[in-house]
Amino acid sequence: MPDLDALLSRLYSRHSGAVELGLDKTEQLLERLGNPQNTFLSVHVAGTNGKGSVSSMVERLCRESGLLTGLFTSPHLVRINERYQVGGGDISDAELLALFSEIEGVADELEREGCDAITFFEISTAVAFAHFRASGVQLAVLETGLGGRLDATNVVTPLLTVITSIALDHQSYLGDTLAAIAAEKAGIIKPSTPVVVGAVPEEALHVILEKAEAMKAPVYQSKELVSVHQLSPNDPLKVETDNANYGSIRLSAAGSHQVRNASVALIAAELVMTRLGSELSIKCVKTAFENLEMKGRFQLLDTHPPLYCDNAHNPHALTALMECVRMVAEGAPIFCVFGMCRDKHVLESTAIVCSFATTVFAVPLVDSRSCPVIDLIDAIDNSGGNGVSCGSAMAGLSEARLCAEESGGIVVVCGSVFLVGEVLSQWEKA
Repeated sequence: MPDLDALLSRLYSRHSGAVELGLDKTEQLLERLGNPQNTFLSVHVAGTNGKGSVSSMVERLCRESGLLTGLFTSPHLVRINERYQVGGGDISDAELLALFSEIEGVADELEREGCDAITFFEISTAVAFAHFRASGVQLAVLETGLGGRLDATNVVTPLLTVITSIALDHQSYLGDTLAAIAAEKAGIIKPSTPVVVGAVPEEALHVILEKAEAMKAPVYQSKELVSVHQLSPNDPLKVETDNANYGSIRLSAAGSHQVRNASVALIAAELVMTRLGSELSIKCVKTAFENLEMKGRFQLLDTHPPLYCDNAHNPHALTALMECVRMVAEGAPIFCVFGMCRDKHVLESTAIVCSFATTVFAVPLVDSRSCPVIDLIDAIDNSGGNGVSCGSAMAGLSEARLCAEESGGIVVVCGSVFLVGEVLSQWEKA
């Protein structure tokens, strides 16, 4: 049996760069595996931004309530094991190697029989389902990879579905308008199955409500069902829903966008427990929200100087990040280590970063889609920002930290999941 790195290298090559959306191959693969996705209950989560955070929050709330939970998210930041969690713990290398080897063999067999090429994400999704079955998971929280309607995860019959947010991203695959993107995300809605909806633009909400009505799926809008009050950013939240008054809760995730995500997750978890004939206790909610650990979501890596990493990689997410950064900086200089994929909204995203950063250190990504540093510098110049060209992420981080130390400022790493992953990987090795 090959080692895990060698196997993953081969599996990654199955993705030629063109995303192949569709469910047929995943369904064939799962059929050969005995349909492991049917052996546990699930919550299916889609959205432009916030779906990873909401997925993690729902999983933690349900785990604190006594369920053996699974969590499938993507992409990973440092190690692929992060994508597959049971009871809050990552899958082991040995388990992952065994499952990938087995399922790759099944995929090869299907392809020899005439099936179209099966992608890495399709195999990866099957691995998650097989792992959850083998672990005896009671409830799995599944984050879509791209879109929803044709995403490989959309083969489950979930207990409920969640749509966290709608914004422009991945237009080449999902459409050029909010309505078109909403239609793809709403493709996870199932007949007579509750759908929880976060704060989405009216244009997108109309599409989601139409889809839900056609599917006879009851809709739960978090903004209508959750009341959150906070006197100041450092105070605890006062949280109340139609079902319970949870009192004062400290959310271990910064930013008003995470408060919105928590509201969505709370309604989803309440629905899960209600459908299982139980209820979400105040103690479980407090424990879950106070002890969240979410890598790459305004994650504080160091305090001297303060160093934060955030996965924000599109205008919608970077705008939310801007609020967090300004709140913690309290007027101090902000030094941003910034890299992006060239197929993202580079100009608009750069303008947002320049609006809050004193200096932007433009860095390349360790990915073939990396936006050239020279193009980032041009975008920074066009936005009236102060840009510095750097040869690598770690060189940019070193320069930014030095500037922050000298000026009493803070450092923020953002713009790409690949960038945050590289920084976290190097940080863990240091």
